[in-house]
Amino acid sequence: MNVLLLAFSTCLAMYSDPPPVSVAEHVDLIEVNHYYDDGGKPVFDQLIFYNWDEAARRYNVCAWRLLKNPNQLPIRNPRNGMYYCAWHDGKLLRSIEAAERVETWTQYDPETHERAFLPKGMRTDLLRVDLVR
Repeated sequence: MNVLLLAFSTCLAMYSDPPPVSVAEHVDLIEVNHYYDDGGKPVFDQLIFYNWDEAARRYNVCAWRLLKNPNQLPIRNPRNGMYYCAWHDGKLLRSIEAAERVETWTQYDPETHERAFLPKGMRTDLLRVDLVR
């Protein structure tokens, strides 16, 4: 009986989907932004990722993602004090860690506003991973 169970488990493992690929990254600051229109109605929620630019003495946006699920909200790890968020980015499991977290409510898009300081094409962005499966 145990041999049959082992054989079945091995076949199941061989023919099931492969485990997800994961990428862990670090940024200096995660902003949870709630963007509202001029009438005070919610437009969208987003996560904006920043790194400290020592030369400019300011945080610069490196990437942003729409907040599609409350499970994406950064939570504090009590062991090390860092903030952590994770989500499925296509077939990729992406996790981001930061030392700082802020939450803002604005009537403008901070990510778009930040392009005046560091154009989109000059941002470092999050890691790109080509998944061939």
